[in-house]
Amino acid sequence: TNIAQVATITFLGDIIVRFGQLFIAFTAGFMAWTIFDGSPAYNIGGDKELSSNVFPTMVTGTLAWYVGREVLAVYDVCIDTILISYCQDRKLVKLRHKHHTEVVAHENLKKFVNRHKLTEEKFNRQANVNVIA
Repeated sequence: TNIAQVATITFLGDIIVRFGQLFIAFTAGFMAWTIFDGSPAYNIGGDKELSSNVFPTMVTGTLAWYVGREVLAVYDVCIDTILISYCQDRKLVKLRHKHHTEVVAHENLKKFVNRHKLTEEKFNRQANVNVIA
């Protein structure tokens, strides 16, 4: 059923987003720690001496947590949109098979498709123009 699919995908999407946030925050924190600890400018007697690497690393990790959340929120919305489209498509397929009818397109769409149909004559005309040019 659609409810079970939505619940499963939402649950899995939330898990992926949370682990993604943790990964981004820890990676950024580790990189900040490595830069602060390994660069001579941040060591004792350096130009930008730090008394402790903990606070700047925590600030970097916290900022990365929020940035990761916003970036992965876009991912979550995309997954939800694809899931809703899939559920709607399944619903239309079931309706089509149940009533043995074709799902009717909007009249303007039908007119557009019929007007731009590529007939054999149009294809040959376009093929000849492309060969000559």
